[in-house]
Amino acid sequence: YLITHFSDFQLACLGSFFLHESVFFLSGLPFIFLERAGHLSKYKIQIGGRNECFRGVLPLFVALGKKRDDFDSELDTQGALWQPPSYGIALTFEIGIACKCCIGGNQTAVQLLVMTKNNTPAAQEKCIMRLLLYHFGVNLPVMIFSYPVFKFMGMRSCLPLPSWKVVSTQILFYFILEDFVFYWGHRILHTKWLYKHVHSVHHEYATPFGLTSEYAHPAEILFLGFATIVGPAITGPHLMTLWLWMVVRVLETVEAHCGYHFPWSLSNFLPLYGGADFHDYHHRVLYTKSGNYASTFVYMDWIFGTDKGYRKLKALKSIGVEAESKQS
Repeated sequence: YLITHFSDFQLACLGSFFLHESVFFLSGLPFIFLERAGHLSKYKIQIGGRNECFRGVLPLFVALGKKRDDFDSELDTQGALWQPPSYGIALTFEIGIACKCCIGGNQTAVQLLVMTKNNTPAAQEKCIMRLLLYHFGVNLPVMIFSYPVFKFMGMRSCLPLPSWKVVSTQILFYFILEDFVFYWGHRILHTKWLYKHVHSVHHEYATPFGLTSEYAHPAEILFLGFATIVGPAITGPHLMTLWLWMVVRVLETVEAHCGYHFPWSLSNFLPLYGGADFHDYHHRVLYTKSGNYASTFVYMDWIFGTDKGYRKLKALKSIGVEAESKQS
């Protein structure tokens, strides 16, 4: 029906845009409702509220030889509250708790920086309205103007449909290429000038939720969006393949920004997949130290050593949980 009633241009541009908007908002909006209602909060990576937030740091504190009373006292003397009005996000910083722990026989000074953020309804609504503006003002024009390139490279929408072997091979290639290009583009955006003037827009939401995955400066949308379309632009796939790639890519980036790590999260079953916990760390720390730049997989950050802070934090948390369980 689609092939016989719509032109290639209508399917490739308007059809792709409608599909993208449907998948993006249908998969991203539920995380706003979860955050507002407080449902499944035990799976939330960054828990709202001062006491709940620092409960995640307590195991580390215990692992460093401290007691619960010392932890509460340290919070009272070190904690500070900062609320930037433009973002509508409450940030609680615990700064200056310098601890020494023994890792592999070496004494290492560990600086703990903890941020608790609660996205207000106003901040969430701002995100939605800005997204609609960017999608219609940036994404849709890009789809229209890139159509001749895809057409020139061999994209088609007619029958027969490609085999699943061809589709799966192409999408795997797109994921690998996108992750590589995104990694380097993302690292460039974390240089001082580009972060300040461009990428900081995306990091306004230090506690990400699904829809923030595409909340970014228009220049970043064009720059990093290239990583998503370069694979299909090279291969000139069937439109069905392009649509399937768009769907899985949108679902992946929404999941990476959802702010929840569930027992059924894909990262629990695929070691090379980053997921929400991996990318959430990137949003929690200072831009010069963030790491975890890849979009989908973890191997690029591992190869180039930009996940060291994340791996060290996971190791410390594991030690802390064991220490707390022994004391309880």
